[in-house]
Amino acid sequence: MASIRENKNKQGRVISYTITVSCGRGKDGKQILKYATFKHDNKKSARQNKNDLDRFAMDFEDKCKSGQIVAEKITLQEYTEKRLSSFAKTLEKTTYSNYLNNLEKIILPRLGHLKLSNIRVSTVQDFLDDLRTSGYDYGYRKGAYSERTVQTAKKVLSTVLSDAVRDNIIPNNPCTVRMRQNKTEDKPVIKSFDLDQANRFLDLLENPIPIIIPERIVIRHGKEVLRKEYTQGSFSVSLKYKAMFVVTIFSGMRKEEIFGLQWRDIDFNEHSIDINKACVYLGDGVFEIKSPKSASGYRKIFLPQSCMDVLRQLKREHQKMIMKMGSAWVGSRDIEKCFCFVQDNGEHMYPSTPRAELQRIIRAYNKTCKNDADKLPIITFHQLRHTNASILIAQGMEATAVAKRLGHHNASVTLSIYAHSFEERDRAASDALEAALIRRQA
Repeated sequence: MASIRENKNKQGRVISYTITVSCGRGKDGKQILKYATFKHDNKKSARQNKNDLDRFAMDFEDKCKSGQIVAEKITLQEYTEKRLSSFAKTLEKTTYSNYLNNLEKIILPRLGHLKLSNIRVSTVQDFLDDLRTSGYDYGYRKGAYSERTVQTAKKVLSTVLSDAVRDNIIPNNPCTVRMRQNKTEDKPVIKSFDLDQANRFLDLLENPIPIIIPERIVIRHGKEVLRKEYTQGSFSVSLKYKAMFVVTIFSGMRKEEIFGLQWRDIDFNEHSIDINKACVYLGDGVFEIKSPKSASGYRKIFLPQSCMDVLRQLKREHQKMIMKMGSAWVGSRDIEKCFCFVQDNGEHMYPSTPRAELQRIIRAYNKTCKNDADKLPIITFHQLRHTNASILIAQGMEATAVAKRLGHHNASVTLSIYAHSFEERDRAASDALEAALIRRQA
């Protein structure tokens, strides 16, 4: 119950009232008190002032109990800074790093200045719509955020606001209310190589790729001159990337699992890889070795002889580099403890490096193609994992077997991610039945 104290002037006249509300006790055991002042209106009667005071006191007490008073004073930026230490204690390092990156680059620049009490369902919806349309602008690159990034931002914001609800600062979490969906006419199809494209890409890794300089206008003697397309030498894919791409296509391993692979995890006699850890990037040049994504991530994968041959070549190259570089080699000097895919001096490889090299190879190849139909799609490094799964499904492997090889905790995850590939296989089965039964009768 709120307590009310009169404040009088020197003449003994009441000029205001101080309302005090107890909000429990803090961690130190001391009582938490909130104060408000109600000014006496001399133009109103004593009864009217008494009624206004009672309403003001009740309203103030309700706001204190619900946390609205705090919410009206603290911004999202200020509250988030207070909660970061608890996030660091409760979240995994990689999750915390991703949360922090999302807050600093996406959420706080747009919403950080708002008082918690002013963040409504419409505020959150407008924020998400802005990410989908306006997106980002880094100067050298701009565009709309992907739906996955939008949903991640919503999840991070919801985590912060859920804590504010538990702290009795806001009455409810505006992110938990169902929001408008960013509707698309077609279901998203996972991008990857098909069987023919995968074979052509593997052939690329074995042979020099011509460097084609496209037709362009150049200035000569102050005049524009059309310079025709010509070939300026060629380049070969380094053994490191050749091995990385081959192993990823044949194994379907996650990027973090590829980076966490050590030579002691490879059994060249059994032709198998033991996946038991992952190497993740936390930002600012910091890497962490951790367990796989889930319990099912611990698995053994068998690979063909061609994969083993290229891995054996890479291992021999690593041994030579360790001897040649001496103290300049920063990785382990014990070859079995050395990570398979590292920078040239043995340091961990940054996550963006394989993607950049993969797309450089694809773009160089596409410039040699005369027809668009012959070009390879520009995919990401992670989509080589999708390539593995899509080809396995197309070849008739069951969802449970694909799930086990990919490290999914159950087949339903595989079915949901690769629904399109399973639909294509089912369509092929329907065509086969038609050819075998209906056409035969005709």
